[in-house]
Amino acid sequence: MLQKNQRPDIAVLLPLYYGNVLNEVRLSVRSLLRQSVSCDIFIGIDGPLTPELYDYLCYLDVKYPTKIFLVSSQSNIGLANILNQCLDKALSIHCYKFLARMDGDDFCVKDRFKIQIDYLASNSNIVAVGSNIVTFYKKTKKRQISYVSDYDKIKNKFIYQSPIAHPSVMFRSSVLKRFRYNPTYWLNEDYKLWSDILLSGYNISNIPLPLLYFRFSPATYSRRSGFKVSFSELKIRLHYLFSSKSLNPLHYLLCFLFFLSKLSPNFLLSLQYSVYRYFLNFFNSGK
Repeated sequence: MLQKNQRPDIAVLLPLYYGNVLNEVRLSVRSLLRQSVSCDIFIGIDGPLTPELYDYLCYLDVKYPTKIFLVSSQSNIGLANILNQCLDKALSIHCYKFLARMDGDDFCVKDRFKIQIDYLASNSNIVAVGSNIVTFYKKTKKRQISYVSDYDKIKNKFIYQSPIAHPSVMFRSSVLKRFRYNPTYWLNEDYKLWSDILLSGYNISNIPLPLLYFRFSPATYSRRSGFKVSFSELKIRLHYLFSSKSLNPLHYLLCFLFFLSKLSPNFLLSLQYSVYRYFLNFFNSGK
């Protein structure tokens, strides 16, 4: 077993569930193992997995006993809960300086962690930093999605978009010792976390470089739609406006329009999302 002072500064939280595919998980893990800055990897197993994926995790557990840690739940407990369990496990093992996120169907560029650590070292007022992402799926054209980097603009644009692509984020560990993912906001755990962090007076940002490749499949639309997901998103937006004492009626109207749009059929959601991302990219290009 490595001594505490021999461990890397970064722990990565990587949740998996039954819908994950072996080849995609392999690609994701490989991109973490090949990072130019070393990291420990905490893989959250949220309920039963496919036999071939479970065999692969057992292989990783044997090959990297001091680098990869499996955090298992026999039943599906949801993203927020499995992430919190991975976080607790990581903090019980070592006082990591940084905690990063990753998903099992995405992969990151080789220098992602180095670039993010350098950024946080140069910006002591930032507690979490994401990056631009490149969306891809099979043979469809890759597309870069830009995120706002100026933290004042992030606060002002919060109700228009989630300020950070969740699997691209790196936190200072100190902020996640205070905050946790809230399981009552199903599939909006990250959006709620950004709201909590911003309303507590902390600053977050993005690096205007594509450091993560995000697999955006047709199923992504269905996961992000429906009443339950849309209503939890509406509550986050309204709470943010109330807490920040916004008096702009247009902001409140937009919250309800976003809510109604998420109840559309999947083919309309796809069209809405493409148009919406186009205009966000256009306005965010000014950073």
